[in-house]
This record gives sequence, structure tokens and C-alpha cells, in this order.
Amino acid sequence: MAETLPAFVVGVGQAGIAAMNAIQDLVEENDDEDAFGFLALDTDGAMLSQVPPGTTSKELRISDKFTTEDQGKYPYLLPEMEIKGKGALRQRPVGRYKIDSRGIEDFSAIFQDIYRAVREHARDVDYSFDRRADSYNIILIHSLGGGTGAG
Repeated sequence: MAETLPAFVVGVGQAGIAAMNAIQDLVEENDDEDAFGFLALDTDGAMLSQVPPGTTSKELRISDKFTTEDQGKYPYLLPEMEIKGKGALRQRPVGRYKIDSRGIEDFSAIFQDIYRAVREHARDVDYSFDRRADSYNIILIHSLGGGTGAG
């Protein structure tokens, strides 16, 4: 049997995290834990408590001090949308706003965290690469159902 190529899985939103958990189940069944790294992003901190053990988690949070101003500034944020609640509540524009807003962290800082986690896993994984035939896989899982992943 061939050795499993290393992979890093990024799950975004509820559907991305659910799919990431399914991958983790397969990884455990095949005893491939060392080949896989995981990172979860969501706007709902409670969802992040359901990630596989050892997963790096990032909650996408906004700063309440800007939401009223931003609701008038961004045309995709309609007045009837619930912005301040946990999660994106199946509102694609709210998911987008919480990912890309001037909140607690901007997305460039979050992207740097993802980049560092992937680099660390790639550096630490026990695998000898044949540069002509092998790869290190980065898998991004999200849904277009209307929440954080769609944002």
C-alpha cells in the first residue's frame, strides 16, 4: 500500500467543519493522523468546539463599535439582517462581512495564521517528497448554502 500524501484541511463554516470531521473519521480509520493537519474557521464559536482534536481554530469575530456605521456603508448589509449575533445565521452577506470586516482581526491576519499553520504542518510531517511525483495537498472545504462558508 502506498504511503498517504500529506494534506492540510481548512474547514470554513458549519458545512466545512462537518466535512472536515468526516475526513478526520476516515483518517483515524486508516491510521493516517500524522499525514493530516486541520484548521477550522467559523463565525460561531460554539461550532468550533466540534472540531477534531488538535485542530487549529479561528473564530471570525467583528467589533460591535463599527457595525452600525458599516451597515450604512456596505450596500449588501440590509437593515433587516442580524449582524451582531453569533454565526452568520445563513445570511451570506453577514458571512462575507464577518470574514472581511475591520473587526477584531482583519482577514489578512487570519490568512497569515492559515499560512503559518500550513507551513508548520508541511515542515513537521514525516514524509520524504519526490518533487517530480508527490504533492502536499491543501484542501479548502466550505458550502455555498448561505452562511460563513458562502461569505
